[in-house]
Amino acid sequence: MDDIEPLEHVNSDRTDAERNKFRQEQYADPTLAVFWERANRGSSDFKIVSGLLFRVPFEAALSDDQMQLVIPTAYQAEVIRLAHDTPVSGHFGINKTRQRIAAYFFFPKMNKKVAEYVKTCHACQMIRPKQVHDRQPL
Repeated sequence: MDDIEPLEHVNSDRTDAERNKFRQEQYADPTLAVFWERANRGSSDFKIVSGLLFRVPFEAALSDDQMQLVIPTAYQAEVIRLAHDTPVSGHFGINKTRQRIAAYFFFPKMNKKVAEYVKTCHACQMIRPKQVHDRQPL
């Protein structure tokens, strides 16, 4: 019984490993290199906090509590999927999915990637009402 680790310690180790992996992915992602450079030069748009890259949205430039975590390419599809597909997400449209993501995260070409994902979502396509341009000519 003495050799069983407390659950908090196990989760902490796993969380630290995941955080370090995320940090490495973020730093190694070539699409984020420009943002790292801007943060290192002291830009007010991007900041490095605890080794992680964050974006400071224009509307939140006066407070530090509303920074967006910059997501590397390897995690972008999962972030979009979680914001759109999970039962809590409710398969919202492009704007609401984008707003949900933008509240906490940022990545290059986010608007385009979210729009593409929502437009190609199979569940959304199955329940979407037919539009005039969807109809075939007689």
